[in-house]
Amino acid sequence: GILDATLARDADRACELLAAHIRLTYEAVARLPPDLFTPD
Repeated sequence: GILDATLARDADRACELLAAHIRLTYEAVARLPPDLFTPD
């Protein structure tokens, strides 16, 4: 029904936003110096 279609569309949108967020976060982390997370 209409509700199912709306939920499916919202889920698709949410997945797109989540994927974009993950990609941006990954790119930001990739730009950090590699020794930032290595304990001395």
